[in-house]
Amino acid sequence: MSFVVRCSVDTRPVSAPGLETCRRPFGRGHLTLGFEPGSCQVSASAAGLSCRETVGRNASPGDSEDLARIEVRGSAELVLWTGLTTARGFYFHVGPDGGFTCASDAALLRALGVGLEPDLGVLPEYFVYRCVMPPKTLFRGVFELFQATLTVRASATGFEIGKPVLQPPVPESNGPLEAGEATDACLEELRGALEHVPDDPERLCLLLSGGIDSSTLFRLCQDRFGVQQSYSTGYPFERESDNREKRYAETAAAALGASHTYWSGDVATFLAAVIRTTAAAGEPIHHHQSAMIWGLVGQVPAQRDVVVMGSAAATVFGSSGQLLVHQLGNHPAVRAVAATPLRSAVIKASARLGRGRRFARALRLSGTLDLPLEDPRHGIWTMHAYGSRDWIRAHFEAPESAWFENRRARLAGHEQRSLSE
Repeated sequence: MSFVVRCSVDTRPVSAPGLETCRRPFGRGHLTLGFEPGSCQVSASAAGLSCRETVGRNASPGDSEDLARIEVRGSAELVLWTGLTTARGFYFHVGPDGGFTCASDAALLRALGVGLEPDLGVLPEYFVYRCVMPPKTLFRGVFELFQATLTVRASATGFEIGKPVLQPPVPESNGPLEAGEATDACLEELRGALEHVPDDPERLCLLLSGGIDSSTLFRLCQDRFGVQQSYSTGYPFERESDNREKRYAETAAAALGASHTYWSGDVATFLAAVIRTTAAAGEPIHHHQSAMIWGLVGQVPAQRDVVVMGSAAATVFGSSGQLLVHQLGNHPAVRAVAATPLRSAVIKASARLGRGRRFARALRLSGTLDLPLEDPRHGIWTMHAYGSRDWIRAHFEAPESAWFENRRARLAGHEQRSLSE
């Protein structure tokens, strides 16, 4: 869904390339909504205006699940919402005159006159973690609404812009599910999501990496839609003998009885994909798997216009970081060594021999999970750190606590929940 929302006391009309627009009074000024025809559902009434993005393109509200929603309630309240099941984010900016501008991507903000200047203060976080935690972005004065709610109200003096409200799911109070119950719950949710997928195997492009999420989704689509074709990708500069991702995908496809297509292109194709992906995203793409997926989808037959892929299953089923946390509390060997002088010796031996790296990493984490969250040594800030800390110290003056300050703010009110959550 491509859209723009503008709340302003300026009476000049707002136009956005390729978007239909509608305008109505809003407080002392006007509200303009611009939207891409066919990508969302827009309805207007005396009570207000509603623009909805759903799981099925052009599907009716009764048959679809909302991914994102913009609602104008009466003539004085605007509510923007993005759901927990979507990667959709909204960019927004508050101008010096108090006007509010929101858009589905950064390029549309620029088209409406919002200057996009880099925010150098967030670069340490970006280079450590490969992304900037919303609501911050790489642009100064531009914020992102991600899996949260934002309310804008018209007042006698202008517009009051609230803070994004994050409402993550709250676990049941009766304790964790048994493994079988958790599996059934996951499958039920996945089958529910597939209700919105067209029942036509020739339109479906199933990405199969061989991991837990993609293999589960492929089997479900195979059973439901009769899909037999799968796709995967990998870096063109990777040596064949080291290309584990290709082997994962091809062996999983063979086990599932699928006909598999692997694509990597060449280095020039990869570099072009990085540029095109960055252009589409409107900001630099640090994690270049995104570029490979973009390039792969461009190679798929045109009739396969519905891409089905899983995302972040490692977080649900257990990333390496979560596995280490689990081992710290449950692995007898880790517990035994972590509390003795052997800890340091084992870590050094692992580095010298190149063996037992996961075990050594678990030992490094030992003790850090009891530190206060403000401490840069806490495991939650180190286990998912990808960039070189030495390089960042050499290029930026910000203290280490500033590297994750934005992320820690996101956890406000949820500090007592378990690290696995």
